[in-house]
Amino acid sequence: MVIRSRPGSRASSGTSRAVRPASAGPWPLRLRVAAAGRTRILQDLHIRAHPERPPTPGDDRPKAEEMIINAPTSEECTRMVRYAPVNADDPANGQDPPWRDVLILKADDGTGEVIAPERRLGWCVALHRALVSRIGDGAPAVVTGRYPEGAAVPANRLAIHYLPAPDLARSAAAGPVSAPGAFLVMLPSGVTDDETAVILGALAGMRHLRSRWGRARLQPVGEILDARCFWPGPGPGAARLWSPAPVAVPEVTRQRGSWGFEDAILLSLGFVWRDALSASEGPVPKGAQGYRELVARVRQRGAGVMWYRRHVRHPSAYAHRMPPGMVAQPYTALLSTGELCPDTGLTAIGQSRHLGGGLLVPADLPAELVREGLGGPR
Repeated sequence: MVIRSRPGSRASSGTSRAVRPASAGPWPLRLRVAAAGRTRILQDLHIRAHPERPPTPGDDRPKAEEMIINAPTSEECTRMVRYAPVNADDPANGQDPPWRDVLILKADDGTGEVIAPERRLGWCVALHRALVSRIGDGAPAVVTGRYPEGAAVPANRLAIHYLPAPDLARSAAAGPVSAPGAFLVMLPSGVTDDETAVILGALAGMRHLRSRWGRARLQPVGEILDARCFWPGPGPGAARLWSPAPVAVPEVTRQRGSWGFEDAILLSLGFVWRDALSASEGPVPKGAQGYRELVARVRQRGAGVMWYRRHVRHPSAYAHRMPPGMVAQPYTALLSTGELCPDTGLTAIGQSRHLGGGLLVPADLPAELVREGLGGPR
């Protein structure tokens, strides 16, 4: 987790977590703070250092030599956070990203190999089920996706993705990558502190995961990262493009009238940023009219598709609970999110964006080539 603090003010551990890495100075400042269960650890240490024994007269006598007694210490049940000053010129300030925080669980299924693309959704579903099981009755809707009847359903909820080690090495995750890949547990912007505590508590101590393909060993990184500064920015002369990993599946593919596959891809972006677009430009109508309205708003924000190709092998492996009568049409693509997502942000799109599909990974190209390619013929 990254906490923003304004220069000259006291740092706070409140809910303001957004920050991007500072280019100079001592920021971000890394500090270890208490996590769930820390109070119990400190109580145990205190009992060990101060056993219940009534004082004797000898304890009160002056001693010829006073010695410093080192109390036992432990870093158990702590986690690392980073503090950085607010940049008032940051255009992302005040805008809630689709996902706010990212927890990383390094994963190794014993083969020493990266989990195959067609198995990643299944592994993410297994982790989600294990998380719900560990929470037990009363798991929050942001985890289960089951909201009370009549309640407003947010555009995004908790998401779980798998990222291979080479991609993880490009991210803001600290330290060497000692596993073939890792699961990313992404908390949405609307998550409450109580819900976050429930999720963190359920993940604490989770060291193994079972799926129909076997058993994986998990290793938490111990640091919560800010989703808005998960990736490094593009290099000089490059433009930030994204490619869905391993593939993405559009929620809506066919509409009457003028509607192409590119519109379906942009609609997926619209679904992710639906709440933000509604807040800034007014409510989005329901049904087909709303789909076209979302696509238009996404285009106005500069988003576009440079290239796409449909993925025909194992299409059902990349979709989670497709609606009856709808066929999964996974694809890979090069796309721009325009002003919707910062160049360093972490997000996912498509029908399976909450469980293993459509994670946007940087795929930069020369800026001039991108300017010519976006909006051009495929």
